[in-house]
Amino acid sequence: MAKIVFVTMGEMNMGTGSISATLKHAGHETALVFDPSLFDEHLYFSGSSFPFNVLAKMFSQRKKAINKIVALEPDIVAISVISDTYQWAIAIAEGVKKRIDTPVIFGGVFPTNCPETPLGTPWVDIVCMGEGEQPMVELADSLDRGKIDTSIGNLIFKTDDGQESGLVRNPVRPLQDLNELQPDDMALFEDDIHVGNRYYIHASKGCIISCSFCSQAFYEEFNGSRDPRRRSPDLVIDELLEAKRRYDIRLIDFEDNVFYSNHAWFREFAEKYKEKINIPYICMGHPLPMNDEVARLLSESGCYRLQLGIQSMNEENRKKHLYRPETNEQIRACFDSLDKYGVKYSCDHIFGLPDENNEENLYNAAWEYSKCEQVHKVNTFFLTCYPKTPMVKKAIEWGMIKPEDEDKINQGHSNFYYDYGITTDIKLKRLFRAYAIFYRIMPALPKKARFFILEKNLVRLLAFMPKTITMFFIDLFLTFRNSDPVSQHVMGTYLLWFRRILFDGGVRIRESEPPLKTVKIPTAKAEKGSEETGELVASHQVTKAAP
Repeated sequence: MAKIVFVTMGEMNMGTGSISATLKHAGHETALVFDPSLFDEHLYFSGSSFPFNVLAKMFSQRKKAINKIVALEPDIVAISVISDTYQWAIAIAEGVKKRIDTPVIFGGVFPTNCPETPLGTPWVDIVCMGEGEQPMVELADSLDRGKIDTSIGNLIFKTDDGQESGLVRNPVRPLQDLNELQPDDMALFEDDIHVGNRYYIHASKGCIISCSFCSQAFYEEFNGSRDPRRRSPDLVIDELLEAKRRYDIRLIDFEDNVFYSNHAWFREFAEKYKEKINIPYICMGHPLPMNDEVARLLSESGCYRLQLGIQSMNEENRKKHLYRPETNEQIRACFDSLDKYGVKYSCDHIFGLPDENNEENLYNAAWEYSKCEQVHKVNTFFLTCYPKTPMVKKAIEWGMIKPEDEDKINQGHSNFYYDYGITTDIKLKRLFRAYAIFYRIMPALPKKARFFILEKNLVRLLAFMPKTITMFFIDLFLTFRNSDPVSQHVMGTYLLWFRRILFDGGVRIRESEPPLKTVKIPTAKAEKGSEETGELVASHQVTKAAP
C-alpha cells in the first residue's frame, strides 16, 4: 500500500478529507501535516501588514512542517492549492524536494486553472486538474505496482521521455456521482483542529450562477456544466448522525454555494435534519431562490446564519460587471423574507468595482443594509482578480491592472481580497477603509444609530483608523457579544496552536500520534441523480464569498 501525506494550512480542507477517505477505502495509508500559519493563514489574516506580519514570522511553523513531512517518509506528498496559498504551497514543495526525492502533486483550483505554473518549477511533479478522488487512488495503485502510471485521467505528469513539452497531459474524466463517494475523512484533522466546533460538510457542488470574479466561471467552462449536483438527503443525514456519535458538535457548516437552490431537495432535507440532527448550522445562499417558504425552513431547521452574496447594491453594475441577474427588488424581498422568519444573515460586499469608486454608492449600500432587521454581519471584500476568470480581462479593459499583470496573476501573485485587492489609489483606500469599518460594526448598532451616523456623515471619521487592527478588535467584540460559534472556532484553533507552539514543540510527530495505518471506511450507498465528486482542494476556503 502507498503512503500519501497531505499538507494543508490554516483550516480543515474538504477536498483533502474526501480524497483521504477514498484512498483509505482503497487500502492505502494517509497522514496529514498541518501548518497552522498563524496570522498568515489567508482566511482572516494575510501576514502582510503590521503587526500581523511580525506575529506571522514569530509563530511560523513552516520549517517544522517540512521536517514532519520528511520524517513520515511518504510515497506521495499531496498539497491543496488555491491562488491565495500558492506561494506557501510552492515553498513547502521546495523544502521537501530539496531533502527527499518523493513525487509532489498539486491539486485544486489554482493548479486546475494554471497547471504550467507549478509544473514549471523543479518542485512539483504532477498536477491534478479537477476532481481528485479516483485519480489519486489510481496513482497510489500504480506506485504499489512499482512504477507510476502516467496515463491516469485528470493528471498531468512531468516526464523525461523526450516529449517536446516535457509534460504528459491526460484527458479530463467525467464527473463522479457524489452519492458514490465515501464520507469525508474528518479523523485526519482531529489532532490539529477542534473538528466538532465547526463540522464541515457539503451536500452539493456547482452553482446556479457564474459570477465574473469567481472560479465557478472557469469551472463552468472546464466541466461543461453549471448545475449543482447533489447528494441524497439521507446520505447527508447519515454522515451527520455518525459525526454526532463521534464528536461533540457545536456547529455544522454546509459549504454548498447555494444550499437551498433545489427547493424540493431542501424541503425534504430540512424536515429530516430537524428531526434527526437538530444542531445549529450555517450555509451560503443567493437572493434569487429565496422565498418565504425557504426562509421558514431555514428558521425551523436551525440555521444559525445564512451567508448571502450581494456584492453590490448598484443593480446596473452588478449585472454588467459581475454577471449577476438579480434585481434590487429581489434582494430586498430576500431580506424581507429572512427578517420575517427571524433568520440571521450576513451580506458579502465588494469594494472597488468600476463606476462605484465614489461615496454615493457606498452610502446607498450602507443605507440599504441598515434597514435590515436580522443582518448579523457585512463581510467586506476588495475586488481581486483570480486566474482565468472573466474579471481579469475586465480589469485590464478598465485600466485597473496592466496586461502584464495577468501573467503575475497566473503565477500565483493575486492580491489578497481582505487587503484592498487591486485598489491602489490612496484616496479610494481611505474611503473604502471608512465604510469597511462601518459595515463591520453596523449590525451591532441600533437602527437609529446606524442612520444617524450616515445622515451626519460621521463614517468619514473612521478613515483615520487602521483597517486591519480595528476590524480585528470589532470582530473580537462581536464574537463575545454574540457568542458567535464561527469566530469562536477560529479563536479555538489559534489558542490550540498558541499552546502547542509555546509549550509543546509546535508541528512535530507526537508520541500520541498513531503511525500511518489503513482504515477501512464503509462503502457509501449509491443512488442515481447526482454526478460530482470533490477535488484535491476544496474550491473554497473557510472564509469565502457567497455566490
